[in-house]
Amino acid sequence: MKLSIEVKSQAQFINRLVTACLCHGYRFYTPGQIPQAKDPGLVDAKLIEKYAITSSQPKRTRRKQRGLANLQLFRYESFFVLIATRGEHPFFQEERRVFDIGKRPLLFAGHSIALEEGRPHVSIARKEYSLLRHYLLDLAAHRRRDFLEDQIRSLPYCRYAPVLVQQRKLVDAINLKRKKAGFQRLSVKCAA
Repeated sequence: MKLSIEVKSQAQFINRLVTACLCHGYRFYTPGQIPQAKDPGLVDAKLIEKYAITSSQPKRTRRKQRGLANLQLFRYESFFVLIATRGEHPFFQEERRVFDIGKRPLLFAGHSIALEEGRPHVSIARKEYSLLRHYLLDLAAHRRRDFLEDQIRSLPYCRYAPVLVQQRKLVDAINLKRKKAGFQRLSVKCAA
């Protein structure tokens, strides 16, 4: 069976990381960026061969029973992540930077992807959120309601619950500032 390494969108990348990895015990990762001069397909093939990455569920199950780690690889454009389960694997010796996603979130496309209390957690990255909040609050008392509502609706973040909570907090902060300035509240819904 051919491994499906490349994903077609940022949302698909995040969804695959959450559903195929974090929900199944994968937590140790190393991110990578493929240089423009290199062929991503060749890099994929090299990593698959080097770490014996397989799509076979029975093989992964047998490896797990023997105390060996399993690895998955996927890529969006030139960004890739190798992510592993607990256990023995050359990945842990070969890669210089291996992080535990429960201790250090993976930052991707403005998102922070982590494990919190053993559960996947996808939110807007802290720095990204701070910049976004500052930008929108600067506009809150100077721009028309429909412009601000369009800005909120067009935010490029995946609609996970923590992201929606952050968006609701942004709308609340904007509305508070608009109320103090005597402007009409936004009526944007931030729910799935």
